[in-house]
Amino acid sequence: MKSKITFPSILCIAIGLFFSACNKNIEVKENNILFDSTSITEVYHLFGDPKYPNCNLNIQYIFPTEYNGDGIDIKSLQEIFTSTFIGKEFKDKDPVDALKAYKEDYIAYYKELETAVPLLEIGEDNEEYEAYLSFFEKIKNKIHFNAANLLSYQVEFTDYTGGAHGSLTLSSYTIDLSSGKLIAESDIFIEDYQDAIAKIIVNEIVKSNEVATAKDLEDIGYFSVDEIVPNKNFLVDEKGITYLFNEYEIAPYVMGTTEVFIPYSTLKPYIKDNSPLLLIVGF
Repeated sequence: MKSKITFPSILCIAIGLFFSACNKNIEVKENNILFDSTSITEVYHLFGDPKYPNCNLNIQYIFPTEYNGDGIDIKSLQEIFTSTFIGKEFKDKDPVDALKAYKEDYIAYYKELETAVPLLEIGEDNEEYEAYLSFFEKIKNKIHFNAANLLSYQVEFTDYTGGAHGSLTLSSYTIDLSSGKLIAESDIFIEDYQDAIAKIIVNEIVKSNEVATAKDLEDIGYFSVDEIVPNKNFLVDEKGITYLFNEYEIAPYVMGTTEVFIPYSTLKPYIKDNSPLLLIVGF
C-alpha cells in the first residue's frame, strides 16, 4: 500500500489584466493570490491481498496559500476551498492534512466490505465480484476566474462504487473576496429572477442543440423543459456566467453534462445594482 503526496511549484502569481466586458474596455486587476497544489494516490486491496478487488483513490488539489487583499483572510479562504472540495468536516485542517484525513476515511469505508462480503465469494476467479467491488474515486479542482475580487472555481468528482457505471459530478463555486462569502444567485440577480433566467437557460440550450423550440429538446432526450431552472451551479468570468447541469439533472446519463454559457449582454437587465459582478459586467 503506497501513498504519495507531492508539492509542485507555486501555480499562479497575480498580475494586472485588461478584460473586455460588454463591449467596454475595463481595467480589472487579477487578485493577489498565490496557489499551490498537493496530490494523493492510494490503492488498497481487500484483506491487504493483491488477488482481491481494490479501491483506487486519486486526489489533485489546488489551494490558496497567500492572499494580499481586503476582505477575507487566507485561513478563511482555505476553509472555503477545503469545505467545497472534500467536505466541511475537514475545513479546520491544513490542506495537506485534510487530504490525508479524507484518504484514511475513504480506505476505512472500503475496508467495511471485508466484514460484509464472505471471503470465499470474492476469490480471484469470480469476475462478477471483481467488477462489483472494484471502487474508484477521483477528485480534482481548477481555477476558472481569478480577478475583480472574484474567485470562481470548479470541483470535479468521479467515482464508481459498483453498479452499471461510474458517475461524474461538477460543482462550481464563486467567492466574493471582499465579503468572504460564496456568491449565490440571489446576490447577482434582481428579485424574482428565477423564471427569466430559466427561460434564458432553455433558449441557450435550444440554440446549442440547433432545434426550433424548447419542446423539441424533449424529443432529443432532455427531460421536461419546464423543470430546467437556475440550479446554483455556475461559474463566472469576464464574459458571462456558465451554468452546469450534471448527469441525470436535466437529461439522461448518456447525454452527459450540459454546459450553458450566458453572456452578460443577455443577463444585464436582471443583474442587481449592487451585484458583486459589477466590475466585470460593465454597466
